[in-house]
Amino acid sequence: MNEQKMTYHADQIIMREGELCDAMYKILSGSVAVYIRYKEADERLIGIYSKGRCFGEMNVLADQPASYTVVAYDEVLLVRITKDFLEDFIRNNPNSAIDMMKNMGQTVTIMQKNITWLLRSFVR
Repeated sequence: MNEQKMTYHADQIIMREGELCDAMYKILSGSVAVYIRYKEADERLIGIYSKGRCFGEMNVLADQPASYTVVAYDEVLLVRITKDFLEDFIRNNPNSAIDMMKNMGQTVTIMQKNITWLLRSFVR
């Protein structure tokens, strides 16, 4: 199955930083917390995503490991779209393509701010 609905409970890890992803996720209900360096001394929360937001799309499209860890903030219902089905999903859900682009833009902006923050903290 290339597209499936999945439920996660609070504090369950959905995606781990550094691991390869073969799917992206769209939040149908609930929320997730997105971290860089999760459970490490320099852990940084980069956002709370809720209904309508996607995650994992940049990693799937670039065929790269996850650049962040995603943890269920509360009970969350997701649709998981595998890499092989992504093109069909976008074709059948054109508004989701726009959502994905907005999400990627927001993610890049957040990561740029984090890079700036990190550079400033090392310069001191």
